[in-house]
Amino acid sequence: MRLVAGLLAGLAAIAAVSAQGNQSAPFFLKLKSKSADLNGNYLYAGHTGALQQTFLLYDSKPLANDTSAIFNWNYTIDNGVASQFGLLTWLFPSRPSSPVQNLWLALDLTLSIRTNVAPTSISSGEGYIYVGWDGDKLYIPGAGTADDSKFVPHVYPNVTASYGLKLQQWYACWVYFGPYYYLAVAWVTTGHPHNPTCEPVSIVREFV
Repeated sequence: MRLVAGLLAGLAAIAAVSAQGNQSAPFFLKLKSKSADLNGNYLYAGHTGALQQTFLLYDSKPLANDTSAIFNWNYTIDNGVASQFGLLTWLFPSRPSSPVQNLWLALDLTLSIRTNVAPTSISSGEGYIYVGWDGDKLYIPGAGTADDSKFVPHVYPNVTASYGLKLQQWYACWVYFGPYYYLAVAWVTTGHPHNPTCEPVSIVREFV
């Protein structure tokens, strides 16, 4: 049963990525931070579960053939114009005997009811988030969202104010992925991180 579920999840991931139609050149992801311990670190896909990874940190630049640290961006082109948003993807290293080959996993966030810190997840599931680039900085578009800190009873929120928002609420935090405990990249949904180990970072792509 687990094999069937894994295959279906893998096929869902392939379908989501394939739907984007176009893929960028490969790149590394590098952290920018005021913290000397974090600034200049590179990211790689680290294991958290079956067909699930998260962004973990390298303290040095990976080799050009290090597939654990090589990512792509998948996007669409409509009437000759490239979309602003797409999927950040990573090629899972399938074994030759695996029934699913060329399995592309997409970036998502793992939300929890106990915290506003959402660890990054690179998975084969049906969940994924659209991202964009402000120059070479990774962001999540805020289009269509509403700031509930400004809500007034019976007054419809100004959702259009969110269009054009390029949210970069990335943090490096110690995160528990039972049974693993990693220094990983996470997203803070709002306000200050509930997790006291979190430090703000920017994520920048660097083409291989």
